[in-house]
Parts: sequence; C-alpha cells; structure tokens
Amino acid sequence: RHFKELQQIKLSHQSDVAIGQKERRQEVSSLQKRLQETNTENDKLRAKLKALNEELSATKDEADANLRNETQKANARFASHARVAEEKLRELSKRYDQMESRL
Repeated sequence: RHFKELQQIKLSHQSDVAIGQKERRQEVSSLQKRLQETNTENDKLRAKLKALNEELSATKDEADANLRNETQKANARFASHARVAEEKLRELSKRYDQMESRL
C-alpha cells in the first residue's frame, strides 16, 4: 500500500514537472515570438528613419542651393545699385563743379 502511495506521489510529481516544463516551453515560445515581432518593428522603424534622413538631406541640399541663389541675386542687385549710386554721385559732382566754375 505504501508502495502504491509512493508510486502515486511519484506520478503526480512527474506530471507536475511535465506541466511545468510545458508551461516554460510555451513561455519561451511566446517570448521568442515577441522578440521577433519587436525586431521586425525595429527594422521597419530603422527603414523609416533612413528614409526621413534622406528626405532631410535632400531638403537641406535644396535649401542650401536656394540660399546660394538668393545670395547671388542680392549681391547682383547690390552691385547694380552701387553702380547707379556711383554714376549719380559722378553726375552730381560734375554739376557741382560746373556751378562752382560759374561762380
């Protein structure tokens, strides 16, 4: 009778161990699945970040080109205004000289 009880305890223990092992395998499987999902999500985010960086770089290049273009235009306008101002100054100096010579 004790032998049967011991066998019963042993079988019960083996059953508990088997259940525990099954639960751990399921937990490990679940964690592996979550890890794979996380890795997939990280890959998607990396690709998105790369695309955004490329877009930002292109936008920066475009902005730099626009800035250079606008600077060149502004410099050309300034040079043109400076030439006009110099011409007016020469003209006024000439008139002044003429008026002075009349006096």
